[in-house]
Amino acid sequence: MFLALIYGLTAIMARYFSQEVGIFESWYIRLAISAVLMLMLFHRKIDFKKFRRIGKKDWSLLVFRALAASLLGTLLCTLSTCYTSIGAVAAMQVVPMTAIFGVIILGEKLNRRNTALIALAFVGALMVVMRSTSDIGFGLGELLSLASAALFSLTFVLRKLQTNLLNDMELAFVATIVAFLGNYLFASVFEQAWLVDTSQFTPTLMLLFIGGGLASALTWTLSNYGLSQVRATTASVILNLELVFGAFMGYLLYKEILSPLQFVGATIILIAVIGMSYLETQSKVDG
Repeated sequence: MFLALIYGLTAIMARYFSQEVGIFESWYIRLAISAVLMLMLFHRKIDFKKFRRIGKKDWSLLVFRALAASLLGTLLCTLSTCYTSIGAVAAMQVVPMTAIFGVIILGEKLNRRNTALIALAFVGALMVVMRSTSDIGFGLGELLSLASAALFSLTFVLRKLQTNLLNDMELAFVATIVAFLGNYLFASVFEQAWLVDTSQFTPTLMLLFIGGGLASALTWTLSNYGLSQVRATTASVILNLELVFGAFMGYLLYKEILSPLQFVGATIILIAVIGMSYLETQSKVDG
């Protein structure tokens, strides 16, 4: 749930960053700060000697997960807004891809109660993100947004295929470095931002970048830990809390008030999360 809160905050910060610097530049700055913060916070948990023993499987998964989440997924999601409405983009982002991949890739089993709660959370999420029936459709923009959602979900699901060589902090640190390099390369090529222009940095922007770096560090660490502890189908429902927290922060920072339909949707998400968390707890007790 704390991970969902961070995602909600990240969306708010992304809105501000997009007005100040390029997409990839903002990401590589945040990721660089994130790597430094990880070293400061988790240096006792990071054993650099292990990195020499990382096998092809772990490297392949780490590189794919890092670039899928922090580079390709971000790029596709941004491009999707050029071809369709924000509401349609958001609607595709709440498709329960994490649960779908959990069943397909990990072979997780669903019963009627789990399926009902996943569907309930999806309906609630749609009620929060969709502004009108005009958001219903499927074209290039929706396809790009759905592809980005699939990449984000794969990042979570593939965590369970990593070996036990690296702990959660080590996995997060390596993924952050890979994501930084990928975003720096794209920023250099497409935004000509190979050097950071510090003159554009206001104190507020600097604080937000530090906050964004901390959020990225916590996101990678908590996602690695969380997905190793719960099933992907359960995580799929819990991550919808991002919309609830995002709406709450939107009200605090931008005075954006939820419509009655959005409020009902947020309530439905909370009910689904509580129900899914209960089922997850029961499955562990029974197991």
